[in-house]
Amino acid sequence: MKKIIVTADDYGISREVNEGIEEAVFYSIITGTSILANGILNNLGSLKKSNIAFGVHLNLTLGKPMYSEYPLEYLVNYNFPKFFRKDGRVQYSIKEEIIEREFESQIDKVKSIVNISYLDTHNHIHELSQVFSVVVKLAQKYNLAVRSINEEMTATLRKNGIKCTDRCFLDFYDEGATLDNLLVQLPKIEGNVLELVTHIGYSSSNINDNYNESREKEYNILKSKEAIIFMKKNYKKITYEELF
Repeated sequence: MKKIIVTADDYGISREVNEGIEEAVFYSIITGTSILANGILNNLGSLKKSNIAFGVHLNLTLGKPMYSEYPLEYLVNYNFPKFFRKDGRVQYSIKEEIIEREFESQIDKVKSIVNISYLDTHNHIHELSQVFSVVVKLAQKYNLAVRSINEEMTATLRKNGIKCTDRCFLDFYDEGATLDNLLVQLPKIEGNVLELVTHIGYSSSNINDNYNESREKEYNILKSKEAIIFMKKNYKKITYEELF
């Protein structure tokens, strides 16, 4: 039987998303959650005694930076103290040293609340070479696993002694977040250890989140009778901690 990690991204983006993730932990829908260090973490400590793994959702695209010793213009738009969006940052080179300091600040923040076992990134920004280099360095420093989103990344991570899954299923998202896609496409993913990435939660009117309403759709599918039976029949759920 294949093993699978079921991760809920974006813990911290809103209280409503947090509530949905916390509920999914209680009902054993997920086995891990990726945490936005600059988000709302008031209730994160209550999950310490759960059986899930915690990761840091390293972020250069949402909210405000956490590292304050560099001038803000190194990380953010001059006009307001928030991160560049992904498309802007691809054209605007940020030094690896600055990325590293910001990411370390985020890791240290989450580590002060819960034990962490892996790293991933918001908007999959570790596809960018300068970001990936920093993620590799920090994973080695803190002895953490890393989410791999393609075969080349998997090979590089393993070459550097970093734990990761064989494959990552990213297509349960947006228009792909359907029961049929889960039941039909997930079994086609090769590998013995997989990760299913989700973005569940309850919608919120208090945040500017272009995926806001779709979060409940994902969550309703994952907690449906059909999805629960399918997952139990075909996969053994594990956490990132069990990769070590």
